[in-house]
Amino acid sequence: MKVIVDTNVLVSGIFFGGFPGRIIAAWGKGELEFVVSPAILDEYVRVSEDLARRKGIDVEKLIRLLALRSVICSPPRFHDQVCADQDDDKFLECAVHSQVRHIITGDKALLDVTCFKDIQILKPADFVRKYL
Repeated sequence: MKVIVDTNVLVSGIFFGGFPGRIIAAWGKGELEFVVSPAILDEYVRVSEDLARRKGIDVEKLIRLLALRSVICSPPRFHDQVCADQDDDKFLECAVHSQVRHIITGDKALLDVTCFKDIQILKPADFVRKYL
């Protein structure tokens, strides 16, 4: 199953485990396929490296693996803002362009969208309970 994982889920899964960790583990076992855009990948790198520096952890190999094992698409930008936080539109743009039906996030601005063009926007716990 192809999914889009918001940065907060990726970082939580890498550093803290829990339901986000189960999603990362499912990706690692090939049960999920992550779809990203260059903008999403840039955010993954920026946020992960910042947190890794503060915690003294090397995430470079994981970021490289993410780039190699994810489907990368280059979606066009929306003409109109969808999320309250326009920066979160990149996840919806990627989902629409790549025809992915699930975005996994803990971000309130994305969760407030609830459903957009048949895309389910789910919290990590809800996704795990429903699909893993």
